[in-house]
Amino acid sequence: MFLNIVIFSFIFLLLIASFLFLDVYKDLRLIPYQTAQYDIHVSGDISQDNFSTLKNSPAITSVVGVKDWGGLLASNPIDNNQIECDVWFVDNMDAAGSLTIKNRDLLLKGEFEEKHGVISYSVARMLKLNIGDTFCISWKLYGLADQKISCVVSGIVKDSAYGRHIVIDQTFLPNQIKQQIKGPDYTSLYLTYEQQMDFSDIKSLIVSDLGAEENYTFSERLKIISWEQSHIENVSQGGALKSKYGMAGLYVLVLIFYIIASINRRKKIYAILHACGIPKLFLVTHYIMATFLFFLLVNIIGLFLAIQYYKISFSYFWSLMSIVQMLGIILVINLIVLVTISAIVVIFMNRISIPNLLKE
Repeated sequence: MFLNIVIFSFIFLLLIASFLFLDVYKDLRLIPYQTAQYDIHVSGDISQDNFSTLKNSPAITSVVGVKDWGGLLASNPIDNNQIECDVWFVDNMDAAGSLTIKNRDLLLKGEFEEKHGVISYSVARMLKLNIGDTFCISWKLYGLADQKISCVVSGIVKDSAYGRHIVIDQTFLPNQIKQQIKGPDYTSLYLTYEQQMDFSDIKSLIVSDLGAEENYTFSERLKIISWEQSHIENVSQGGALKSKYGMAGLYVLVLIFYIIASINRRKKIYAILHACGIPKLFLVTHYIMATFLFFLLVNIIGLFLAIQYYKISFSYFWSLMSIVQMLGIILVINLIVLVTISAIVVIFMNRISIPNLLKE
């Protein structure tokens, strides 16, 4: 009995996940671009002088410079537990909190503050960090074990499709690192420009300040949003739709077949009880109640598993509204299943031939 409840609870968990899949995808891929406020992202090797020239251009209304380091080690100095993650050193934490795809609208708590660092939820969870705690960053994987910095957490943001990440003020970037590892001052820019200008004009202006066009990659935020929305629409009408209906159908059919098999196993016992004087209505009501309790346990355990899975794997990807809507849909499905099962119980119990069963 317990094994059956666990099996059905896992099926229920898969049903919940199938209904939340699209919302998780949106949070991973679309929401960061919708909440960011930049117009153009420029990636490439950018010097401080070129950045300053561009920043002072009257056509550029706001800009943030990013030095992206992959493969740095973040650690908690209390227990020295460390993980590899992506670190952004930005020239302006306030601008980073509004312009970039890792912005303050994705904050779970805290704020983007100068001289502090913002970490993604997975970093906070794995290193057991909270607002006000200190974390360290090391260049050990670059062969520079002696190079470390310490910083205080000012905010925790949602994870995204870009994995574990940290956003930190560039003043924390050691001079020794700049000297030992020669590289550009910035690897990308997020900027906004005067809206009366079109993309080709602003692109020409940027190229005139930065250098040869072939050395840089340009991407418009609105075009990325349009592409992602189109992709999400295709997924919602394809794989996601099939997944939802498929899991709902599997959930309903498996439960129905289980109830039918359960009735067949117990029908002789019910026949004997009925022959002993217990009314058939009482037996039907008893079985429906037993089925309801089984069904309730499946839902409770399934929701418990979903919450644990939510906390461990996809925490804070799902919006509260998505969860409320999903629970409403699941409730409707459960009511349909319960009514269907109750009708099946009544039909099967009424078709049981008491005399024939007692002869067996």
